[in-house]
Amino acid sequence: MMPIWDQRTAEDVILYVAMTQGYLNEAITHYGARSSWAETGDFHVPNRLTFEEMRALVPQFATSAADLIDRDMIEIREPLDGDWDDAPQLSRAEIDAVLADPDTWLRSPDSHENIRMIWVLTTDRGDLLISERTPAPGDDTLPVL
Repeated sequence: MMPIWDQRTAEDVILYVAMTQGYLNEAITHYGARSSWAETGDFHVPNRLTFEEMRALVPQFATSAADLIDRDMIEIREPLDGDWDDAPQLSRAEIDAVLADPDTWLRSPDSHENIRMIWVLTTDRGDLLISERTPAPGDDTLPVL
């Protein structure tokens, strides 16, 4: 297995965000930061991707997220009050629309408005598969799924 910061596929990053109970709008930024770190070897180097470069990644990330959902590894919800349990489950049409929406993935550089807070968590099945492949304590690798 590769160290966690060397894993830079869209799927790896989305799965990492889900494992940490984050938001989809963090995924492409994480990807950019990991790419910068891989190039420089310096974990203090931030995401160096431009907004346009990140926006071009949206379809790839949307496809990877849809695949993880289809494999029952992650679930997404849009909690309006910040409570996962109160957020309704999304229909397939709603999932497809959410994933295709660039505001799901990126905050406009001109505004802090119009960003969707789509929470992503691992499912019970995802947790089980991850736990079966969890590295030993102190090992900074992600499981291979």
